[in-house]
Amino acid sequence: MDRVVFLEGAGVRLAVCSAAGVAREASARHGLKAGSAAALAQGLVGSLLVAATEKARVDVQLECGGPLRGLLADADESGAVRGLVRVNDLDVALAARPSRFDARPILATPHDEKAGLISILRAREGEQSAHRAAFPFAGADLGAALTFFLRNDRALGGELALEVLVSAEEPLAAAAGALLWGASEDDEQRVRPLGKPLRQGALHRALVRSADAHRLARSAPCARSAPPSCATWPKRMAALPSPAIFARQSTRSPPKTCSASPPALDRAVAWELVRPVC
Repeated sequence: MDRVVFLEGAGVRLAVCSAAGVAREASARHGLKAGSAAALAQGLVGSLLVAATEKARVDVQLECGGPLRGLLADADESGAVRGLVRVNDLDVALAARPSRFDARPILATPHDEKAGLISILRAREGEQSAHRAAFPFAGADLGAALTFFLRNDRALGGELALEVLVSAEEPLAAAAGALLWGASEDDEQRVRPLGKPLRQGALHRALVRSADAHRLARSAPCARSAPPSCATWPKRMAALPSPAIFARQSTRSPPKTCSASPPALDRAVAWELVRPVC
C-alpha cells in the first residue's frame, strides 16, 4: 500500500513515504527499463516528501552528468505526483532477491568529474509567486541533494533519505523515503546527525524488513519514544488537475475509537496513494 505517514515525537518530526505502486505505474506508462525506473522512483518519492512537509506543490528537476541526463518529478501536498526521465532505456543488473539500487552508474560519471544541477520549485496556494532554489549536484545521492536544499532553504532544515529495492522478479520491489526535521528552529541541530546514518543504510535495512510506511515510521528512533495514540485521517483528498496523474489520495474515514493496542505514533496522519484506472 502506497502511503505518506507523518509522526511527531519529542522535538523531532518524521514523514515516511512508501510508493512502489506509484513508481511501477510511472514506469509502465513511460516504458522504462529497470535503471531508469528506479531513478524516477527516487525522484517521485523525494518530491512527495518535500511537497507533503512544505504543504506546497513542488517540482524537483535534476540535471546530471550520468547517462540518465536528468529527471523531473512534480508533486503536491495532496499526494498527487507525476514525473519523467530524459533517458528511458537504462538498465541495471537484477538479482533474484530484492537488492539495494545503486544510482551512481545512472546519475554520475565514472569519476564524478562533471557536476550537475538540482532545482526545486515550490508554489504554495495563495502566494503570488513561486520560489525556486538551485544547487550543484555532485555524486549520485538524490536524498543528500534534497537534504542540502532543506538545510539551506528552510528554517527547520531537514534530513532526507531515499531507497529503492530492485529484483529480477519485480524490478521495482520497493520504493521509500524518510524525511526528518526539527519541531522548532532550536531542534534543527539535534536532527542533523540522524540524516547521514539514515542515508548510509538505516532506511535500507528497515525497507528490507518491511516496505509498509507505518512499520518504517515505527522503526525510527523518534517513533520508539512517542506515546501511543490513534492515527487521524484527513477527511478530503485532492489531486493535480492533469490527465497524467500517477497518484492521488483516496478518502478514508477516521477511526472512532482507539484499539486495544494502538500504533506507537504520536499525532500521526497517513495518506493512501492510489493509481488511477487507465
